[in-house]
Amino acid sequence: MNAATGIREHLRRNGWILAALAICVLACLLLDGSSSHEETQEERISRVLSGMSGAGRTEVAVYYDAGSVPCGAVVLSTGAGSIAVRLQLTDAVSTLLGIDPSDVAVYPLEGSP
Repeated sequence: MNAATGIREHLRRNGWILAALAICVLACLLLDGSSSHEETQEERISRVLSGMSGAGRTEVAVYYDAGSVPCGAVVLSTGAGSIAVRLQLTDAVSTLLGIDPSDVAVYPLEGSP
C-alpha cells in the first residue's frame, strides 16, 4: 500500500470526522464576538445599572482611547434627578470599567421627573 492509497483509505473511513471539524471551524469563524445576538458592553452595563434601586431606565455610552481602553462614560438615567442615585451610578460605572469616577458623567434621561 503506497502513501496515497493510505490517505484515501483514512479519509474514506474518517471523512465524517474531518467534515464535522470543518463545520465547527466555520461556525467559530462566523460566530465570533461581533455577532449581533451578543450583548454589547454598554448594554450589559445599562442592564446592571437599571437593576439598581432608584436608577430606573438607563442608557450608557462608553468612550475608548486609541488602545481600545475605556477612558470615559456617559450615563442617562430616569433616576438621575437624585444626587444619591447619581453617585451610585458613577461609582458602579467607575468600578465596572476601571476608570476614575471623574471620567463618568451621569445625567437625567429625557422625560424623567
